[in-house]
Amino acid sequence: MAKNKFYWGASTAAHQVEGGLVNQWTQWELAHAHELAKTARSRLSYLPNWPKIKAEATDPNNYVSGAGVEHFKRFQEDFDLLTQLNLNSFRFTIEWSRLEPNEGEWNESAFRHYKNYILELRKRNIEPFLNIWHWTVPVWFAEKGGFASRANLKYFDRFIQKVTSELLDEVKFVITLNEPNVYMGMSYSDGVWPPQEKNRFKALWVYNNLKIAHKRAYKIIKAHKPAVQIGVAQQIANIQAYRPDFWLDELVVKVMRYGWNWWWLNRIKRQMDFVGVNYYFT
Repeated sequence: MAKNKFYWGASTAAHQVEGGLVNQWTQWELAHAHELAKTARSRLSYLPNWPKIKAEATDPNNYVSGAGVEHFKRFQEDFDLLTQLNLNSFRFTIEWSRLEPNEGEWNESAFRHYKNYILELRKRNIEPFLNIWHWTVPVWFAEKGGFASRANLKYFDRFIQKVTSELLDEVKFVITLNEPNVYMGMSYSDGVWPPQEKNRFKALWVYNNLKIAHKRAYKIIKAHKPAVQIGVAQQIANIQAYRPDFWLDELVVKVMRYGWNWWWLNRIKRQMDFVGVNYYFT
């Protein structure tokens, strides 16, 4: 929603659709595909549709993103489909690992691709919502410790500066980070996603570093593109008490709701022009 404008659109993440990527997640997929397929039954058999997905879930090939749906090559066809659906906005991710495959080495061809990508949306009267980070990072950044190291934020700053100078001329809306709470939980607390760590203290440290990364990104972008509207996308969970009439359950739920939904957002509210709510509990 913007002034006198309602945006009705769709959303993708580069890693999920582009294909042909080399980042910390693609490396993890290749290393763990057989293990994930082998343990599929123990992890997923509780699902009501398990009989229907069993064959796919136990196939290692289905844990490797590989070519994806070749959106990187076929984006114009996909944009035509958006037009056929009468959508007027599209949220997409620019892939850091594609733009800076090696430390300090910019892939100018990839920047040209995303410039054209944005222009093709504009040609179709589709508003681009550019998302900078959706969980994946370059291999070299991950090898330095990723967002678990505060010293690494300077690399993200540099990336933001490059993106601001190269890609935001035709962009009104920027999402710096997608679901930092989910990334924190799944990658550093529950140990499900790369780097598969189970350290609550480290998870909170990463979460705080992402807060700092957003604030710094906001400042950098506004310094050069003050008209750009900047926000984040956060997963908001519908957390309910198992026994709502029991005071202790209700107290725990209030703490969980604040910690998961609002703590992080409250700390960036002065560096945020809008907030994206990702809600999966309807």
